[in-house]
Amino acid sequence: MKVHLLLLMLFFAAGAFGQDAQQRWINSLKNAQVSSMEAGMPAEKFDAWLSAVLSPNQPKYEMTDCDDAGGAPAGEKPLCVLASAGLDGMRTLRLVFKVGSYAGKAEKPAKIELVSGRIDPANPRMKFPSRPVRKLSELQAMVKR
Repeated sequence: MKVHLLLLMLFFAAGAFGQDAQQRWINSLKNAQVSSMEAGMPAEKFDAWLSAVLSPNQPKYEMTDCDDAGGAPAGEKPLCVLASAGLDGMRTLRLVFKVGSYAGKAEKPAKIELVSGRIDPANPRMKFPSRPVRKLSELQAMVKR
C-alpha cells in the first residue's frame, strides 16, 4: 500500500514538473521581443503585441507538435508553442512558433521563429478558404479584414 501511494505521488510530481517545463517554454514566447522574430517589427513583448493586434480577443497558448519545423540538428526534436484565438466569430487564428529543441532529456532554447500560421473559418462548412500567415508584419491587416 505504501509503495502504491509513493508511486502515485511520484506520478503526480512528474506531471507537475512537465507542466512547469511547458509553461517555461510558453513564457519564453510571450516575453520574446517581436523585433527579434522579424526585422522591422516593434521592440515589444510578443504577448502584449499580439493581444493589441487581436483586441478585444485574447490569445491562448499551448505546447504543440511541430514536425514542420526544420532546421533542428540530427537527433534533436523541435519544441513549438501554438498561439491561437477566435477572431470575429467566423474565423480562428493559429500561429506555431519554434521556441527550442530537445535531445533525450536535454532542452535548449532556440531563436524563436514563426513556423506556420493560418486564419481558418471557425466552422469548416463555411465557404471561405484558409489564409496562410507567413509574416507577423502582415498579421494586423489580415485580422482586421
